Order: sequence, then structure tokens, then C-alpha cells
Amino acid sequence: MNDCKPSDTPMAESPNLLKLDSPTVNQALYQRGIGLLMYAMVQTRPNIAYATGLLAQHSANPGHEHWNAFKRTLRYLKGTKDLGIVYKKSKGLELTGYVDADYAGNPNTSRSTTGWTFMIGGASIAWSSRKQPTISLSSTEAEYVAAASATRELIWLRQFLSELDLLPKGPTTLLTNNQSSMALAKNPINHQNTKHIQIKHHFICEMIELKEVDLQYIPTNEQVADILTKPLGRTKFPGFVADMGMS
Repeated sequence: MNDCKPSDTPMAESPNLLKLDSPTVNQALYQRGIGLLMYAMVQTRPNIAYATGLLAQHSANPGHEHWNAFKRTLRYLKGTKDLGIVYKKSKGLELTGYVDADYAGNPNTSRSTTGWTFMIGGASIAWSSRKQPTISLSSTEAEYVAAASATRELIWLRQFLSELDLLPKGPTTLLTNNQSSMALAKNPINHQNTKHIQIKHHFICEMIELKEVDLQYIPTNEQVADILTKPLGRTKFPGFVADMGMS
């Protein structure tokens, strides 16, 4: 891959990576490659979090399409090898979170994808892109589940910053682009259409009441976490990479 042509994005906008029975490629080699991607993603590469997570879902039975998608991610890394996370003193130490969900975006399971990132100093300090554990019946539910997941990380980060005596007074802002899920979290009455949602996800309601979290709306075109929930094209992707503090 040393002489490969760099790619503008780590994954095609419509990757169509399905579970395959055959033909397969070298499973051990594929899994080793995914492990290397995960190491980079966890350390300093939030911009490949979605691609890495999706590719990892096919580690048990990878086919040629998955292998080609893996190589595209490598080509993206080749073209952005000098990219890194840059924290700026001028941006301050206030913790801010972004959370999003891609409703029923997984073609194999119809499950949604949760994506969140938290920023300090104008750059990401924590991020996640994961397939949700259960099938959501609406986009509101998917976004609500994602917000609950982000809130759990937010509480841990607040406790960590408090130990360092760096936690500002007041709640931490968590930005979502779904107004219906935001309304549900702020008004946790027993809605007929949300009784089936697992109790653990209602954790966010309590944190809002305790003023640990301030859930606010942000337009979709400004939602940084969008990069963690779905493959984006060359128009949107670089902008969100920059918004995560990578340069």
C-alpha cells in the first residue's frame, strides 16, 4: 500500500457491506488489519471510527467487498498521515458534547448507530461509534438511546475533571439534532409510544433534572457527531474532521 492512490474519505457513501457466505478472504489477515485500525482509531483517529466499526462487524466472515473497503480506509490514512488532533488554549477547558444516531442504517440487522464525541480546547478528547444493542422503532428512539449512551460518558468525564479541579460550574452541554428525542428527555412522562424503551436509557432524564446535563439543539449541518454514524461524502467529511480539531 506504500504506492497506493490516497482516498478522500475512509469509506464510500454507500458501502453496501453485507454478510456473505462466500467467497471469503484470509480471515486472520483481515482481523489483524482491523486490529491495527482500531488501535489508531482509539488513540488519535476519531475520523475513522465509523469505518473501523463497520468493518469490524464482518471480521467473522470477510469477503472481497469487505477487503476492498478495508484497503480504502488504508488509502485514506495514507493521504492523511500528517493529520492529528490539535488542542488550543484559546478555546478554553469547557467540556461540550455532540451526539447523533443513524436510524436503522445497518443493512444486516436494521439496527441504528450511535455516535458521540466530547471536546475540550476545540478538539475531541473522547469519541464512540457503535451499533446500538437493540432495534429502535423510530428515529426518536434511536436518538434517545444515543443521548443516554453519551450521557453515561459525560458523567464519567465530569467526575474526572472534578478530580482535577477543572470542572466548570453548571451543567455540561450535550448537543443533539433531534428535537423530538430532546423533548422526550426533558419531559419524561409515560408516553404510550415509548413504554417499551429499556429503563436504563431513561438515565438521561435524571441527569437533566440534577442539572448535570444541558441537552440543546444543533442543526444537522453543524452536528459534528454525524461523522461517527454514517459514511459521508467528500463535501461534508473534511469539514467535520476539522470541527473535531484535526489538522
